[in-house]
Amino acid sequence: MIHICFNLDNKYIMPCKVLIRQLDELTSDSITYHFIGIDKINMGTDNVCNFYPKPDLSYFNSENLTDYYYFSQAAMYRLLIPFMIHTDRAVYIDIDTVVFKDIKELWDKEIDLVGAVIDPCSIYHNKRLGLNVPVYYNSGVILFNSKKIREELPDYKDRILQAQKDYILDLKDQDIFNIVFKNHITTLGYEWNIDVHNLIEKKETKETTKAKTKAFNNPSICHCMGKEKWWNYNGLKFGDYWDGFARELTPQQRKTCITLNGMLIVRN
Repeated sequence: MIHICFNLDNKYIMPCKVLIRQLDELTSDSITYHFIGIDKINMGTDNVCNFYPKPDLSYFNSENLTDYYYFSQAAMYRLLIPFMIHTDRAVYIDIDTVVFKDIKELWDKEIDLVGAVIDPCSIYHNKRLGLNVPVYYNSGVILFNSKKIREELPDYKDRILQAQKDYILDLKDQDIFNIVFKNHITTLGYEWNIDVHNLIEKKETKETTKAKTKAFNNPSICHCMGKEKWWNYNGLKFGDYWDGFARELTPQQRKTCITLNGMLIVRN
């Protein structure tokens, strides 16, 4: 059984259904889905669905629960997964992704406390936070070793609260993730969370650029890391792939979508 987690609000219900259709079609094992932040609704899947409409917000300072630009309070909920969802393992996936490969390949990987992909702007963010670690990770796809986290970090909540006191958090949940799990993050291949724009940093090594390009050409999961998403912007790579799954939704399922600009774009 693979446990897949999403944090979302009403704006992202329809895109989440599109992502679920991809996962249902491509995953070889049975799945239980966990939805943090919404009430129970029909998500268009025959797999088991658990809902957590009232996450514990005492983990976060009020200033880090304020929506701005394309950041939503719901983004913080991923940090609650190890202690909210009592499974041995869990995979978290951002809604603004497309999946091309069997997620079981990710599920079966050996990791420390968590597994994640190096952020495309790792050098910049690492310097900004001053964590004195080799790399900075993107929190769009996370493999949690939840049982081990509960065993080794009983003060997990205190660590999250302390991170919010000690650091200026430009990327809130992602910064906290890197701070709390410092030195305990297993690096996953770029193919498991490659940016749709394949951003290249000026100071990154040739080996890094080569690895990113290889992943970009054959991704397992691709991620819209900016404000443009497949459902509100015409022209992104893999847009036709996303549209193909979106068209499978019924008209009623599509009505649940409230995007950043108030409309859903599905290209004909």
